[in-house]
Amino acid sequence: SIVESLKKLVPGETDEEKEKEVKKYFNVFSLRNHGVLNNKPVTEIIYIHSKLMIVDDEYVLIGSANINDRSMLGSRDSEFAVIVQENPVKTSIMDGKKVKVARFASEFRQALMAEHLGIDKKEMILIDPVNDELNELLCGRARNNTILYRKIFHCYPDDEFQTFEELNSRKIYKTTEDFDELRTIYNENKDQIKGHIVEFPLYFLGEEVDNLKLKTFSSENLLPERNYI
Repeated sequence: SIVESLKKLVPGETDEEKEKEVKKYFNVFSLRNHGVLNNKPVTEIIYIHSKLMIVDDEYVLIGSANINDRSMLGSRDSEFAVIVQENPVKTSIMDGKKVKVARFASEFRQALMAEHLGIDKKEMILIDPVNDELNELLCGRARNNTILYRKIFHCYPDDEFQTFEELNSRKIYKTTEDFDELRTIYNENKDQIKGHIVEFPLYFLGEEVDNLKLKTFSSENLLPERNYI
């Protein structure tokens, strides 16, 4: 929804041009990991329950609480979030200009980005978050990792599968010969996967919108609205 709204505000003649312009400012990524389990290469999306926001290398909001009554009323879910705010204590760079930032927020962001990108947290490119080179690295590494996971595992969710027919026709490893092939492909390509960052599959099953809608008498529609608050 955010991407489609932003497309209406940016220049460009075609949908592709508009999306390329949006990605200069706004991107959605996910995290994925891989390894070997019972002698078989496996992959899985990394799902993290905690929420994190780092603003301007000054403020950190982190915790498990959601912004809804279920988390915030204090009498339902036992979740919480904390804000870490320091007086600016460190000179850094933001959008090419010298600024004062909070040490914890700045170093925490750099450490997380380094882990997700698979680089050293002392890399200079991480210092300025408003940096075209950093944005290109984030997008490029996410794209490369996504392509490699697609090539090795044919895993989903993935933008490659926009219909159920495409999803059901993907390659699935079942036989001994299949797993021998998977191990070979995995060993040939695994070292090219850097960090955990991948593209978030915004268009997975995108052509199945009508089939994914709740039916009138589905159990989700019959439940009281308060169950979702």
